[in-house]
Amino acid sequence: MRLLLVLICPLAFGTEQELGERLFFDKQLSIDGTLSCATCHIPEKAFTDTRQPTSTGIDGTPLLRNTPTLLNVADRAVLFHDGRESNLDTQAITPLLNKQEMANPNPATLITRISDDYQSAFAAINLELSIENIARTLATYERTLTAKDTAYDRWRNNQQPLSRSATIGFGLFNRHGCAECHLTSNAQFTDDLFHNTGVPDRNDPGRFAVTKDPNDRYRFRTPTLRNIALTPPYMHDGSIPTLRGVIEFYMKGRSNNTSIDQRILPFTLTEEEIESLISFLNSLTSKMQESMLDQNTATR
Repeated sequence: MRLLLVLICPLAFGTEQELGERLFFDKQLSIDGTLSCATCHIPEKAFTDTRQPTSTGIDGTPLLRNTPTLLNVADRAVLFHDGRESNLDTQAITPLLNKQEMANPNPATLITRISDDYQSAFAAINLELSIENIARTLATYERTLTAKDTAYDRWRNNQQPLSRSATIGFGLFNRHGCAECHLTSNAQFTDDLFHNTGVPDRNDPGRFAVTKDPNDRYRFRTPTLRNIALTPPYMHDGSIPTLRGVIEFYMKGRSNNTSIDQRILPFTLTEEEIESLISFLNSLTSKMQESMLDQNTATR
């Protein structure tokens, strides 16, 4: 009898974080019950999807952009590759209503579908069941997805030396201008600004879709490099499968394309220097994720 009562009673959670976590994994949030947040932001893959270049939406529809990691997402000043959101508390509303993603035609349709399971759970934490509060609870859970204890952090805090190779790589990272956008000054490894780096994708206007400023065409948010070794493929469109490929891409510079950021200049590295730069990028992997490095082909 006790088991039966558990099965028929609405879901109940003690905290906003616990409710947000349940929602994060619940496929009821999509119109046909096939997608959850975790479908693309896979916990075992550093809360991204390393299986394919871009995300997959409703009915298997391939989307334009690569799935960004949610690790340390609370530190981001802007969200999405085009920066169309800046508030984590409301960010989830966009994919919930996007016709190619969760595909809910309107908030009421979503609320009606999940009401039996979640009405009392929201009431228990003094929140109305609304799309705004669904997004809020998801954000509360996502703020717990922190991963900051890296070899680089331990070196920066004088707790542990970096390997010789990673130390050389850090010097190369600064010498060749990587740190101009992937800032080391605040250890976030991003300026949270938008740049055209020359990725040859003319089907996606980037930041222009948000601002309508012609100067923003093909500009995308600088991604954080924290845990970068765990989140292939790379670039907004997932077009480069490995870190080595990214380095080789930037070594070529911008050619004659003047619309590309003027700081994208060609440079040369030896094979040993490429390995050192990759070693430094590996040092940005959080301690709790370090065991994943051996299983990841991004550094090969």
